[in-house]
Amino acid sequence: MSEEGKPPPITVGRIVHYKTRSEKGEGRTDALAAIVVWVNPDGTPNLEVWSYLGGSFFMESVPFANSPTPGHWSWPPRSA
Repeated sequence: MSEEGKPPPITVGRIVHYKTRSEKGEGRTDALAAIVVWVNPDGTPNLEVWSYLGGSFFMESVPFANSPTPGHWSWPPRSA
Protein backbone atom coordinates (compact mmCIF):
# COMPACT_ATOMS: atom_id res chain seq x y z
CA MET A 1 0.00 0.00 0.00
CA SER A 2 1.18 3.53 -0.67
CA GLU A 3 2.70 5.74 1.98
CA GLU A 4 0.99 8.94 3.10
CA GLY A 5 1.32 11.61 0.44
CA LYS A 6 2.48 9.20 -2.29
CA PRO A 7 -0.54 8.56 -4.47
CA PRO A 8 -1.09 5.12 -5.95
CA PRO A 9 -1.57 5.01 -9.71
CA ILE A 10 -5.01 6.40 -10.53
CA THR A 11 -6.91 6.85 -13.78
CA VAL A 12 -9.65 9.11 -15.10
CA GLY A 13 -13.11 7.82 -14.25
CA ARG A 14 -12.24 6.19 -10.91
CA ILE A 15 -14.53 6.88 -7.96
CA VAL A 16 -12.76 7.97 -4.77
CA HIS A 17 -13.62 9.70 -1.49
CA TYR A 18 -12.72 13.33 -0.82
CA LYS A 19 -12.63 14.40 2.82
CA THR A 20 -13.86 17.99 3.15
CA ARG A 21 -12.13 20.59 5.25
CA SER A 22 -13.95 22.19 8.15
CA GLU A 23 -15.48 25.50 7.14
CA LYS A 24 -16.29 28.52 9.31
CA GLY A 25 -15.18 26.77 12.48
CA GLU A 26 -18.15 24.43 12.52
CA GLY A 27 -15.82 21.43 12.93
CA ARG A 28 -17.74 19.30 10.45
CA THR A 29 -15.99 17.19 7.85
CA ASP A 30 -17.61 14.78 5.43
CA ALA A 31 -16.25 12.08 3.16
CA LEU A 32 -17.86 12.77 -0.20
CA ALA A 33 -17.93 10.76 -3.43
CA ALA A 34 -15.73 12.14 -6.19
CA ILE A 35 -14.75 11.16 -9.70
CA VAL A 36 -11.28 11.62 -11.17
CA VAL A 37 -11.61 13.99 -14.13
CA TRP A 38 -7.88 14.48 -14.85
CA VAL A 39 -4.55 13.13 -13.65
CA ASN A 40 -1.75 15.70 -13.48
CA PRO A 41 1.85 14.93 -14.50
CA ASP A 42 2.79 14.67 -10.81
CA GLY A 43 0.14 11.94 -10.32
CA THR A 44 -2.33 14.04 -8.31
CA PRO A 45 -5.92 13.95 -9.55
CA ASN A 46 -8.34 16.75 -10.28
CA LEU A 47 -11.71 15.75 -8.84
CA GLU A 48 -15.36 16.57 -9.32
CA VAL A 49 -16.77 16.16 -5.81
CA TRP A 50 -20.48 15.59 -5.20
CA SER A 51 -22.06 17.37 -2.26
CA TYR A 52 -24.69 15.72 -0.08
CA LEU A 53 -26.84 18.74 -1.01
CA GLY A 54 -26.92 17.64 -4.67
CA GLY A 55 -24.41 20.04 -6.20
CA SER A 56 -20.80 19.45 -7.13
CA PHE A 57 -17.52 21.33 -7.04
CA PHE A 58 -14.04 20.83 -8.45
CA MET A 59 -10.75 20.35 -6.60
CA GLU A 60 -7.37 20.48 -8.35
CA SER A 61 -4.18 18.55 -7.55
CA VAL A 62 -5.66 16.77 -4.54
CA PRO A 63 -3.10 14.90 -2.40
CA PHE A 64 -3.61 11.26 -1.34
CA ALA A 65 -3.91 9.88 2.20
CA ASN A 66 -4.22 6.21 3.23
CA SER A 67 -6.97 7.12 5.69
CA PRO A 68 -9.61 9.87 5.44
CA THR A 69 -7.82 13.19 5.97
CA PRO A 70 -9.34 16.64 5.40
CA GLY A 71 -8.34 18.06 2.01
CA HIS A 72 -7.17 14.68 0.67
CA TRP A 73 -8.58 11.83 -1.39
CA SER A 74 -8.60 8.18 -0.35
CA TRP A 75 -10.00 4.93 -1.65
CA PRO A 76 -13.54 4.12 -0.44
CA PRO A 77 -13.55 1.47 2.28
CA ARG A 78 -14.35 -2.04 1.15
CA SER A 79 -17.42 -3.68 2.63
CA ALA A 80 -17.70 -7.36 3.29
